[in-house]
Amino acid sequence: AEPEPVDRWRSVEAFARNLRDLVSLCRRRGVAVVLASQPFLYREDVSEADRELLWTPISHQRDGRRPDLRSMIAGMELFNATSERVAQETGAGFVDLAAGVPKTTDHLYDDVHYTAKACTRIAELYDAYLAETGLPAPD
Repeated sequence: AEPEPVDRWRSVEAFARNLRDLVSLCRRRGVAVVLASQPFLYREDVSEADRELLWTPISHQRDGRRPDLRSMIAGMELFNATSERVAQETGAGFVDLAAGVPKTTDHLYDDVHYTAKACTRIAELYDAYLAETGLPAPD
């Protein structure tokens, strides 16, 4: 599949709607919600060896075309910003895992899947969130 720029991510609206619905359903059941961003390995200076680990654009190719690296970065940033915006709109908590987990193969073994080291880091980020704010209470 040939890489090409992608400037529209059609599923972002459905993603936002589904997050809002999830928060609403949880709240109705008295469950507090903390949303988070998704760490990812995509970065402008990704090495050739690390590029071999990036399978998501290839698995989502269409008609012999797939999103290029810059598009994948922009897409992940868009979806992460959407998660944060929905958290703000709904009063859910938010933990920025994407900012807190390094974009290295020590932490991600492919595009978005965590190593044990990343899991430890994510636990630390949630612990810090809870220590700073406490678990948000449902409305």
